[in-house]
Amino acid sequence: MTVRDNNASDLVKWIKRAFTESLRAQIRKEGISVSRLAEASRISRSVLSGYLSDDPALPNSVNLVRLARALNCEPGVFLPNLAPGAGRGTMTDVTELCQTMVHDERIREMLAVIAAEQSEFIYYVPATIPEPLKTNAVLEIECTAKVKGDLHAHIRAMRSMLDMPRNGGLLIDEVLLFDIVERRGTYRGLTPSAAEEQLHRILAFSRERFPQWQVKVIRRLEDRIHPCLMAGKSLLIPEYFDYILQIHNAKVIDRVQGRLNKVFRGGTDFLHWHEMHIGPAAPGGSAIAAAG
Repeated sequence: MTVRDNNASDLVKWIKRAFTESLRAQIRKEGISVSRLAEASRISRSVLSGYLSDDPALPNSVNLVRLARALNCEPGVFLPNLAPGAGRGTMTDVTELCQTMVHDERIREMLAVIAAEQSEFIYYVPATIPEPLKTNAVLEIECTAKVKGDLHAHIRAMRSMLDMPRNGGLLIDEVLLFDIVERRGTYRGLTPSAAEEQLHRILAFSRERFPQWQVKVIRRLEDRIHPCLMAGKSLLIPEYFDYILQIHNAKVIDRVQGRLNKVFRGGTDFLHWHEMHIGPAAPGGSAIAAAG
């Protein structure tokens, strides 16, 4: 598959498929069983099975290195644009994987792209609540640990993104918002007051920064939008292998940008969404009517 045929979702699927094919090929080359690989890599058989499935999971940076050591190869063997012998017309020509092993390095990378970009509009489609707007309670639940100083630094860096002289759109998944409102799924441990605080944080930002920054509610799965950050002609997908996948191909970027424009125009303004589903909120607070 060449990158010309891909949208953002297809790219993610292609990365997964390329990783699994490379892993299977390396296992065959070494003549090692999955059981032996589990023992050598200190990765459980169930996790390895996930890597080898038809819809594979992707390893974090630690497991990526463990796999490489156990299979006597470099980690780049498993990464599409670093694999030896990658041909022309593949991801090699149009992407750059920047190794960012810790959060603040990743954020510095994102901020550098934004700062260098001449365009004044940024699209930010986060996997969860937009990083700059997360409350400590949400951070604690997502990190399954108390908030530490490095996480505060991480959030401060992300907030600086929103303080740059740029315009932008934050696109938040509606399912995620309902999970917070109803305190279900990942957020089942939130208290009603913590859920309210998180919604109020987004409300306050929407009021204070509109129209420079617009917060829109979308149905991400229905809209087939993958978590990403786009600043002008730079598209970053920051979720896999603890790397940032940076896409440079103009046709892919134009296609994704067109899709983001359409979804953004069709999204519901967060203030309107909140009023429809939660109820009117005074400037100083919000009320979660349906939380139980």
